[in-house]
Amino acid sequence: MGLLGYNTVITDAYHLQMVNGSWVKLVYACLGVGVMCFWLAFVLANKGKFVKKITWLLIGLISIWLVNVLRIMLVLLANNNHTKMPLGLDNHTFFNILAYGAVFILMFLYDRSFNKK
Repeated sequence: MGLLGYNTVITDAYHLQMVNGSWVKLVYACLGVGVMCFWLAFVLANKGKFVKKITWLLIGLISIWLVNVLRIMLVLLANNNHTKMPLGLDNHTFFNILAYGAVFILMFLYDRSFNKK
């Protein structure tokens, strides 16, 4: 039994399926690599000591990963319940809005962390 009470299986390298239910196909575009690279480039191009950069890299990458897991979960549940994504958005658009929103908040917090005394 899964965390939310649903059983899921990975049927092959690209498909996640609810037992006796719908499935989603995960390809490289679904992994959020572009957003993760954007965050990586931002942190590496900015000021800060090595340990602080590694900390912020991990915070950002984990945050983006969590947003992606949430998106995949919502897509799978929506498909299984024959429901549309919120606001009629495509799931990739939904992910981009949430992920880049999270990155912009992280960018603000990263920059603000240098202004504290």
